[in-house]
Amino acid sequence: MTSRLVRIKGRVQGVWYRSWTVEEAVKRNLRGWVRNRQDGSVEALFAGEAAAIDEMIALCRKGPRLARVDSIASEPTVEGDGLVCLAVPRPVGHRQAGSENEHDVTSECRSAIGPRSLAVE
Repeated sequence: MTSRLVRIKGRVQGVWYRSWTVEEAVKRNLRGWVRNRQDGSVEALFAGEAAAIDEMIALCRKGPRLARVDSIASEPTVEGDGLVCLAVPRPVGHRQAGSENEHDVTSECRSAIGPRSLAVE
C-alpha cells in the first residue's frame, strides 16, 4: 500500500469538493482523509493501491461539477500507524439522531486531522 498527500487549489471550497472526494475515493477502495485549508485550498491523503491513487489524483484535477481546479500538488507520504479515515461532518441541523457524522470517524482521526475534515475508513 502507498499513500500520497495532495493539495488542490482553485474554487474548491463551498462546491461539495470534499464530499465528492470521499465518494470517489470509496469507489476506488482508497482510505485517507480530506479537509479544507484556511488558504482556500483542499488537502487530501489517499492510501491504497498506486494505480487507484493515480486515478484519484487525475479525477481531482477536474473535481465536481461546480469546482474550478487551478493546480494540484502531490507528494508521497508515509501512512501513520493505520491512521487513515474518509467521512463528512454534517451541519448540526442535518445530523441524524445519535450520529455526529454521515460516517463514523474515530476520535483519533478527528483529533489528528481536525473537526472540518472528512474521513474514509
